Amino acid sequence: MDRSTTFRSRLKEHDPGRYKEYLEKQRIRAKERREHLKKELQKKTPSPAAKQKKEHELQLQRERQRKWLAKKKAETMPSINIRKSVRKLCVETRHSKQHKREYNREKKREERANQSYQKKMWIRKKDNVD
Repeated sequence: MDRSTTFRSRLKEHDPGRYKEYLEKQRIRAKERREHLKKELQKKTPSPAAKQKKEHELQLQRERQRKWLAKKKAETMPSINIRKSVRKLCVETRHSKQHKREYNREKKREERANQSYQKKMWIRKKDNVD
């Protein structure tokens, strides 16, 4: 663990008042840093470093949001176990293949019967182009 992390955790445990002051100070510093970056980016020609810094901040923000959403999703559905369906291996016989073809042929015939005139014309036109 980093020294600054241990310092903050100890400060939080042993001296909550001082820790609140530290947090407030950090909020102010971060706000000033964001305002300074915003002013830099609003110039006619912002520096490449400022652009890169903004892009980096946005990337970190996206990463934090993704982690937060994953955490929330895990909290809302912890007890649901999604089992993958296990497909049984079945051997297709000539008869089952023929039956499937006939079934699909019949369904396609029904589908064509229910098509509008415009749809049929569009399909014919498409077939003639090929």
